[in-house]
Amino acid sequence: SALSTQLALQALGRCLLGTRTQVAVIDCQWDQYLQGAEQLKSFLSRVATRPISAQEQQRQDTQPAIVEQLAQAAAPERLSLLTALVNAQIRKILGLAETAAVPENQALTDQGFDSLMAVQLTNAVGRLLGQRLPVSLVFNHPSPKALSLYLLDLINTQLAASKDKPELDKDTKFSSASSSDRARSLLDDLDNLLEQT
Repeated sequence: SALSTQLALQALGRCLLGTRTQVAVIDCQWDQYLQGAEQLKSFLSRVATRPISAQEQQRQDTQPAIVEQLAQAAAPERLSLLTALVNAQIRKILGLAETAAVPENQALTDQGFDSLMAVQLTNAVGRLLGQRLPVSLVFNHPSPKALSLYLLDLINTQLAASKDKPELDKDTKFSSASSSDRARSLLDDLDNLLEQT
């Protein structure tokens, strides 16, 4: 059956606010589905039975720590915070030591990045900033410096806009115990597993 209008609009809102480029929304009775999906049972059982803890919900409802730091930092300090964030993710993806220098003006492709690594960097930075970033981000802003400057402009624009917006009413927030929250949590776990490989 089709999703109710309210549930569909909530799901659409989550998709638009999320950082994933490909999203599917389904209304599924997981317990019934698991009975006929023997090969996927161990994987899908986490979707059906894993409740969202209060700690996980609080993490989802709050801005990432770096966003708070950026909001509180003076405008000139924001670039150095973003540069440090971008460089840390580049080091992580390339498997470099934490103290390794990242050439700020050298194209990431010249530093060893391929298209998969570019997507990983986009997803990691987007997740840390709580942003949906374009898939072509690394190709449009090919050096660490260009990427940091783009992110600075994005953050500054959003911080300026957020000062003009009123705080959202509690009634406009999404239900914490929905299956979409469990699925989102599971997708985050899968993203983390993919980053480790």
